[in-house]
Amino acid sequence: VYTTYQDEKGFIWIGTSNGLQRFDGARFTSFSSASDKGDLPVSDLVKIISVQKNQLWLHFQNRGEVGVFNTVNFQYRKVNILPARPLPLRREVKLWKDSKGGVYLSVWLYGILKYNAQKDAFIDFDGFHLPEGWKPTAHLYEDTVTNRFWFPCADSGLA
Repeated sequence: VYTTYQDEKGFIWIGTSNGLQRFDGARFTSFSSASDKGDLPVSDLVKIISVQKNQLWLHFQNRGEVGVFNTVNFQYRKVNILPARPLPLRREVKLWKDSKGGVYLSVWLYGILKYNAQKDAFIDFDGFHLPEGWKPTAHLYEDTVTNRFWFPCADSGLA
């Protein structure tokens, strides 16, 4: 088990090395399937976040894939990741959302990508104005009281 999330209906969604599971209080249901038709992957599901009602955003680390799973009709769709330059081969990636509902990917030694609804993809985002040449790690902290984000940057410091 890598991650868990409890939705508004009380279901507990679990990300495992075998994909997505749901616990309804009595039994587990597996939602993973192995095919090439865009079905939910059987892979390491490391992060589950909710952005809209009845939708779970899923991050499959080893596949380098993010997608959206509809909890009503159980449909899954992959979301494109379109960086402006190649991502590092060995990278740590974190899927997260901010307090205003923005969805991001922090990529160690690359930078931050933000979900763009018009493109239905994650694209480069420089809205945090890190010092030039500073590359954030995959971790961060959002201070909702001061409306600040804190990014540890490899070999540079805290921005």
